[in-house]
Amino acid sequence: MGDRIAGPHLKGLRVMNYKFLLHTLISISVSVSISVSWSAEDPLKDSLKESLKKTPVETRTQWLKEAKVFDDSFIKKHLSENASEFSLSEFIKKTCGSSFPYSFSEKENVPWPTVQCTYEQSKRVLGGSTNKFLCNFKEKNKSGEDRVKTRKVKYLAFTGIKNSELVPTLLAGYGAKLMGLPTDLYCPAKIDCENCSSNMPYEFGKGQAAPSADTHTFPDAMVEFSPSLLTVEPNIPRSNPRRAHGVKIEDAFEVFENDSQLVDREAWLLWLNFITESDPIPSNQKLVCRDAELNSQSEIVCKDPMIFTTDYGQSFHQRFQFQNWKKVPALRLAANGQCITGMDLDFFKQIRGWKETKTWLGRPISRSAQQKFLSRIKLITDTQWLDIARFANIQRLYKVSPQEFLTAIRERISAIEKLDCQ
Repeated sequence: MGDRIAGPHLKGLRVMNYKFLLHTLISISVSVSISVSWSAEDPLKDSLKESLKKTPVETRTQWLKEAKVFDDSFIKKHLSENASEFSLSEFIKKTCGSSFPYSFSEKENVPWPTVQCTYEQSKRVLGGSTNKFLCNFKEKNKSGEDRVKTRKVKYLAFTGIKNSELVPTLLAGYGAKLMGLPTDLYCPAKIDCENCSSNMPYEFGKGQAAPSADTHTFPDAMVEFSPSLLTVEPNIPRSNPRRAHGVKIEDAFEVFENDSQLVDREAWLLWLNFITESDPIPSNQKLVCRDAELNSQSEIVCKDPMIFTTDYGQSFHQRFQFQNWKKVPALRLAANGQCITGMDLDFFKQIRGWKETKTWLGRPISRSAQQKFLSRIKLITDTQWLDIARFANIQRLYKVSPQEFLTAIRERISAIEKLDCQ
């Protein structure tokens, strides 16, 4: 499985050193290929990562064809047989670490702890529209050793909660994770940023402003925890307007291996409609490799390619417009009796000003995909949905109770279940 990138794309390695390293590794290994460990820092890993950002278009298309949308390893580990016993609160505590001492004992809102970090001046402009900056956190690695890790912090600006992506990111991110859809996870907190450039580090410098001697506090913020995956980008100049920095949704339905894979992708699309993902631009989905190998011909092989969602910030009807979200169906019946996705051109005309439709808007959803989606989303228990809502503080920030949110979730699931898809 997986096409390969030839050795000339490996920049930054001296040829003699590389050949020596390759010869040494082959000589001590029974295998003819080298599996790279992505948890450690080393020149070979960094060169491979850079090489994957310049993947030939044909090779990337092949990997997209093979790519999965569901991470079955998480489902098998936690939810296949003991879904009701899986503790989301313990999973969150393990994900975020001891620096984020959450207590799930309160009924409506999980208090967000105060966490300290030291401002890190970004070497590049931090893109997107969400307020963000980089900060260094003192943590422990998996071995319990102390380390300093630079992480992205997204924060609630003075523009108010209605313009913030905090709550929808937390709701959709942990919901997707429990369905087995790979995504970045975030840990909310009150952030005390030492040496922060200002109290608005994104507005003034896009994260590139120099540090100050001051400490600035961000009462409502969240810290990004991304898995160690390898991003695959096409070898097209960034200045080229046709370049897709991520995965276009329509491309996911143009290249695929078999009917089973198509069913999975339709189920994923139904999830995007379930949460009314209002910003489905290509950069919000990435093609990633869980791992990579160098074979004996010094070619890179992408192992376990996946479509990975990086940003759910404008889900639940453009940043958690709760009442509007409930009105948009996730799935509906077309005039010909087919089940089709709920979001259409009129929806995006209203919130995005779109003038032309997309091939995935109003896309038919097969009965198999409908059942696949239902089987996945039903893995999430009422207790887990309530914990997600409490963790996101929707009662405090939006005056929507966790029970109201759960009721809306269940009503949307029921509406999908009642449709007789062909």
